[in-house]
Amino acid sequence: MKRKLTVMIFIAAVSLATGCGQQTEQPAEDPARAAYTAFRDAYLDAGTKAEQVALVERFVTEHPTNRYAGYYVVDIISYYDDLGEPEAAYQIVQPVLAAADDPEARFNIGMALAPVAADLGKPLDLEPLIADLEAEEALGFYQRLSVMDAAAKTGAWELEERHADEILSRATPQAYRADYPDREFSDDEVAARVANRKVYALTHKGWSAFNQGREDEAMALFIEADGLTDKNYVGLTGTPLETYWGNALWLQGDSERALEKLAPEVVFGDSDSAEPILRQAYAVAHGGEEGYSNYLETTRRELAPTVDDFTLLDYEGNEVSLSEVRGSSVMLLAFWFPT
Repeated sequence: MKRKLTVMIFIAAVSLATGCGQQTEQPAEDPARAAYTAFRDAYLDAGTKAEQVALVERFVTEHPTNRYAGYYVVDIISYYDDLGEPEAAYQIVQPVLAAADDPEARFNIGMALAPVAADLGKPLDLEPLIADLEAEEALGFYQRLSVMDAAAKTGAWELEERHADEILSRATPQAYRADYPDREFSDDEVAARVANRKVYALTHKGWSAFNQGREDEAMALFIEADGLTDKNYVGLTGTPLETYWGNALWLQGDSERALEKLAPEVVFGDSDSAEPILRQAYAVAHGGEEGYSNYLETTRRELAPTVDDFTLLDYEGNEVSLSEVRGSSVMLLAFWFPT
């Protein structure tokens, strides 16, 4: 009751002050922020990918100068790529890039659009986009990773190598902690994350070196990266290492070793990038593509490890072990965590 009375007194005091000529203005909502908020809410409520892409297209077309536009154009590019219509994506996104004036938005849009533009014979010059952002802030790891990815897909080998070297120069525990001054990490956590950054950098440096004719150096870099990897349950690194390494082996004419690197990536990882190369390597090694589908299925069965038994609680708090339900019916395991 006292709290309610205090609030009422405060409101009355404000009203009195207003009546006495002391006008209190409410800060106007930032139009750019309001536009983004309305778009984001509709985007999250959309029922299909097509609906989301339509919302993104309208948002980035109507608000190309909104800094958030750069984060969503990838939806347009990937959607039309799946439809086999990259020209449609280019026609939508290129005017957004031309109109954008925020350095971060231009950077993100340019890195996403560059591979599409290159495939269409309309290459983008990435250097000005990078320079404009660097004039505002030092590039972080993920921004340099975006540069390396775009450079690898567009054949900008010197650009890819330069940013790989920049990451390697900062792949230290001290630099990693400096990137996150407000967070606490154990030494083991920092060591693992620094190693992961090195894997990405060594992989891209190796691929750029290979494409610049330094094949022996490239293989040494791939081997070094492989020695630092923390592989997941099915033996993948979650990086482009296997794809680039396998591609390099294929280009050297070593089809058998290319198959060893690429097959796990195709059946469990980034199949879009690795599959075309694997298919070619398989055809050379086996005299054609006959049996390719069976080869993938056999590889999947060989590589898939048996899941160790474990026990978890169901929604009613009852313990359920994997061994109790395995083999009895189709089972879906959904692992989630609260944010």
